[in-house]
Amino acid sequence: MPIFPHLLSALRASLRELCGKFLGPTSVRATACEAGGDGAPWRMARVRERDEDWAPALEALRAICLALPGVIETVSYGNPTFKAGRKTFAVLDAYQGSTCVWLACGAERRPALLEAEGFFAAPYDRNQTAVCRRAAGIAWPTFADLVREVYARAL
Repeated sequence: MPIFPHLLSALRASLRELCGKFLGPTSVRATACEAGGDGAPWRMARVRERDEDWAPALEALRAICLALPGVIETVSYGNPTFKAGRKTFAVLDAYQGSTCVWLACGAERRPALLEAEGFFAAPYDRNQTAVCRRAAGIAWPTFADLVREVYARAL
């Protein structure tokens, strides 16, 4: 049985309103087309803004990652996600109420990073190959070197 366009439109509006009530303030951002690479929007995804560190961290991380060759930005589980080819190497996320950057650093680099200030073990990382860094207090020029390192690892 076909869904009539007006019914589908009303359903989408209701879902948008319902999600807004439970997720709090959100911004909707179009992501680029991975296949075409032409930057045309191919889907809309909700990116939740969380705390005061979110917007500046996203701007800085986006500038670093998108300057690297072949990097695309997608949205995964509501979080800006940066990929080299098909591999995710950086994600802007929030854990326990604070903005953080998730990095796929590898098992060999992970122990040293966990000893550094501001880093913690990435939740849901059963292979123990990733870390998170709280966004508050990141020295972005120095952090950019680490982002480039994990990008090179993802290639």
